[in-house]
Amino acid sequence: VAPAPSAPPSAPKEKWRPPPWSKPPVLHQPKIEAYEGGVMKRSMSLARQRCYLLGRNGQFADIPVDHTSISRVHCAIINSSSATFVQDLDSFQGTFLDVEGRTAPVPKLGSQLAANAEPTKLEEGATLRLGACRTVYRIVGLQPPQLERWQPPSWSEHPKVKVALELRSNSYSNPYLAHLSEDGADFDELLPLTSRATVFGRSSAHVDLVVRHESISRQHAAIVHAERETFLIDLGSASGSYIDGERVQKEQTRKLRDGSVISLGESKATYTLRVQSAPAGVAAHGGGAKRKR
Repeated sequence: VAPAPSAPPSAPKEKWRPPPWSKPPVLHQPKIEAYEGGVMKRSMSLARQRCYLLGRNGQFADIPVDHTSISRVHCAIINSSSATFVQDLDSFQGTFLDVEGRTAPVPKLGSQLAANAEPTKLEEGATLRLGACRTVYRIVGLQPPQLERWQPPSWSEHPKVKVALELRSNSYSNPYLAHLSEDGADFDELLPLTSRATVFGRSSAHVDLVVRHESISRQHAAIVHAERETFLIDLGSASGSYIDGERVQKEQTRKLRDGSVISLGESKATYTLRVQSAPAGVAAHGGGAKRKR
């Protein structure tokens, strides 16, 4: 009698790959803190790459965990641009999530994550426990930093002469529409500058003049006045502020003159400074309403 055929060998596990949406964080700065005996012993940034593997095998794990109950590759912490997630990678003794953030050295405290389920979004201060290990991992830095409104320098003052900006959107790419920029003045709008400072940026909650462009920082640049002079300050923008095509260094204050042309980041719009008088026949749009450009 012929021997019964042996069962086919089981297929090896596929190598885990990060989700296609994963990427290094942009809006937050996650960190992992390791607690032993209820006391934080060490911490590590999770902001440098799109995912981090925890496990017993130091050749594969970004964060090695030396305990017999830990699988070689136990779980993954996964970043997106604005959030951080955890996923159990079919570990032998499980990954446990405690949304209450308790750091007591009690193994398997919290809810066990289903193996290979969709990644679970983490909240600020949540803790993780792996297998029967008594080390507790706390995840922090998940909330974006609160942006405080920029305050003008103490030496700034309300302008003593009439100062305004000529806004040119430079958005007419269709030659059949070019005549729209030639009717009357060669700019789109005159923006009076009557305050000590006028802040440009993308965040409507923190600026006076909103610039709708992806290259613009939340608080990008400011125009300030003092002693009959006007200055531009770059507020640490990522993509730069320019006067007549020359970049202003971050946090630098540069004097403006009548006719100076300001541009911000990669936005096509330009702002030409006019001092004392505005072109005749152009109605100024005054008032304190916030403008969007």
